Amino acid sequence: MTVWAVDTMRITILGAGEVGKHLARALIGDGHAVVLIDSDRRAVQKARDSLDIEVIEGHGGSVEVLDRALVSTCDLVCAVTHNDELNMLASLLAKKLGAKQTAVRVHGLSHITKRRFFYRKTLEFDLTISPEEMTASAISRQVRGQDLVSVETVADGKIQLNRFELTGRFDAAGKKIKDIKLPRQCLITALVRGTSILIPTGEDEVRMGDEVLLIGATETMERVDKILGGRISMPRKVMIVGGGRNGRAVARTLERLRLKLKILDQSIEHCETLASLLPNAEIEHGDGTNLQHLKESNVEKVDLFLALTDNDEVNLISCQLAKEIGATKTIAIVSKPDYQDLYKRLNVNAIISPRTLVAERILRFVRSGGDARITSIEHGRAEVIELGIGDRSPLIGKALKDIDFPRGSLVGAIVRGEGVFVPRGGDILEADDMLIVFALTQARKNVEALVQ
Repeated sequence: MTVWAVDTMRITILGAGEVGKHLARALIGDGHAVVLIDSDRRAVQKARDSLDIEVIEGHGGSVEVLDRALVSTCDLVCAVTHNDELNMLASLLAKKLGAKQTAVRVHGLSHITKRRFFYRKTLEFDLTISPEEMTASAISRQVRGQDLVSVETVADGKIQLNRFELTGRFDAAGKKIKDIKLPRQCLITALVRGTSILIPTGEDEVRMGDEVLLIGATETMERVDKILGGRISMPRKVMIVGGGRNGRAVARTLERLRLKLKILDQSIEHCETLASLLPNAEIEHGDGTNLQHLKESNVEKVDLFLALTDNDEVNLISCQLAKEIGATKTIAIVSKPDYQDLYKRLNVNAIISPRTLVAERILRFVRSGGDARITSIEHGRAEVIELGIGDRSPLIGKALKDIDFPRGSLVGAIVRGEGVFVPRGGDILEADDMLIVFALTQARKNVEALVQ
C-alpha cells in the first residue's frame, strides 16, 4: 500500500468536463502540480482559457498521450470522464507506466459497481467513485433528516459509518448498549463523550449528548434512525423527475425507506426500465417542465420533489414550477458552477452537485496522504481501516474471538467476495477477506502489524 507525504504532488486528471475542471482548481489551490487530458478540442480550449495548468489534447487510453503527461512520475492519476471503460483502461495503463496511485470514476448502476472489489483488485484501482451512489446517499441523508453529525462510506459503499448525537427524541439515551436492540448487520463501535472516544462494552450506558458511532451494512443504516427509536418526520410522498442513472439510484435508495414514489421521465425506454426495477413505484411518461402535466400529477400533494435529470436548466425550472404549484420541498441536481448560487432566487430548497461530491472525495483521498482505505474520525483521533487478509496470513482459519486484537480496536465488518456482514466472535477468517476495523489512532499500527 503506497502512501505519500501530503506535500506538493504531481497529479494527472483525465477528463476536462465539469468534474475534471472543478477538481483541478481545488488541487491547484492546495499547491499541487496538475496536468489535464481530454480528447475534445473545445473542452481542452476552455480548460486552457480558465486554468493556469498544462492541458493535453489526446485520448486517455493512448500510451503516447499518457507519456506526454509524464504519468510515470505521477503520484496520482484521476480518470473522471463519463466513459467507464476509458477510465479503467487509462488507470490500468497509468499504473503499468509507473503512476503510484489511481482514482477511477464509474457509474453507479453499471456492472462495474456490482463487482467493484473484483475490478479494483484485478485492475489495481486505489479508489473508485460513483457520482450516482454519492448523490443517492446525499439525498437519502436529507430525506431522513437525522441528527447526523457526519457520514462516511467505506468498503466501496457496502458499509457506512454513521454518527448520531443523542438528543431527547432518541429512545436509546439512558440504555445500556446490550439493551439496545440492533439488528445483526449493525454494531455500535464507539461513543464520543466530550473530548473522549470510548470503545464500549455491552454494559456501558449511552447518555444524552453522547455521539454514537455505528457501523453496518448500508441497507441497515438506511433505517438506523428507527432502530434507535428516533421519531423522524420523513416525507411520505416523493416525486422524481428524471429516470436516468441518478434518478434510478435515488429511487432505489428511497424505496428501502418505504416511501410512496412517483417518477416522471420523457423517455419511454427509461419508463420501461424503471417499471421493471421499481414495481412499487408509480411511473409516468411525462415532462417535468410541463406545468399542466405537473398539475395533473398532483404535485401540490408531494412532500418532496426531486429533479434529477442530466440537464441543470430542466432541474431548476421543474423545481420552481413544482414549488409554485404547492410541493413542500424541492431539491435539484445542478452541475454547472454558474448555477450554484441561482437556486435560492428560484425558490428551490436545496441543490446537490455530483461534480462537487466526486471532487471532494478525491480531495479527501489526496489530503489523507493517498490512503483510500482509511477514514479519519474526530480530527484524526480514530480511524476506520480496510485491511486485507493475504493468502498466507496466519489469521486464516481463526475465529475472531481467538485473535488478540489490540486494545482500542474492533472489527466492525468483513467484506467477503462481493458480500459484507457484521461479524460475531465465532466467525472464521478466510483468505482474501477484507476487515473493516475501527481503531483509536494509537492502536492503528499494532492492528496493521497483526493483520498484515
